[in-house]
Amino acid sequence: MQQVAFLALESVPVILFDYQGVGETEGEARLDNLDKDAGAVWECVKNSDLIKGRKLVLFGQGVGADAALRFYLSHKDQVKGVVLESIYASQKGLIQERHGFILGDLLARTLKETDIQPAQAITLVTCPLVVVNPGKDNFVRKGQRKLFEFSLPKQAEIWNVPGKNYLCVFADNNSPVREKLLDFIKNVD
Repeated sequence: MQQVAFLALESVPVILFDYQGVGETEGEARLDNLDKDAGAVWECVKNSDLIKGRKLVLFGQGVGADAALRFYLSHKDQVKGVVLESIYASQKGLIQERHGFILGDLLARTLKETDIQPAQAITLVTCPLVVVNPGKDNFVRKGQRKLFEFSLPKQAEIWNVPGKNYLCVFADNNSPVREKLLDFIKNVD
């Protein structure tokens, strides 16, 4: 909540949800369902008075950034901007880098990847795009970050935030990046 409450306080409608099998939700958590979960939430809220007629700014962190990219691909006409924090190039690559040479390779072999990986999906984004890199990212390692950045379209902005960990960039009440995000959301078309 701390990461997005400031947006709600500035009258930006915010929709948060847990994926299937995460938090207190039922079902099985699976990478290939994350964008479908987001789509199901969108179907439930898109006609509410708060949302109706508005275009979305997608904001995803880590695995949520992966899901946001895939959601974007099937809802391009409803999205006006995308913000991704701690995004990796590929799901198997994330596992390999996080867990090291032997264990990472073994775990990555068991992972069923989704049909499109973030480094592929990002090349199809045509709206304004921000990639947020925490300086002390403990989720995505440098190799995956570099591979992902290599695929970025020309309109992408990269916000490097020194001294911050994953999920902490927007949690700080005094963070200047909060104002930057708020300006991006309010001014993107």
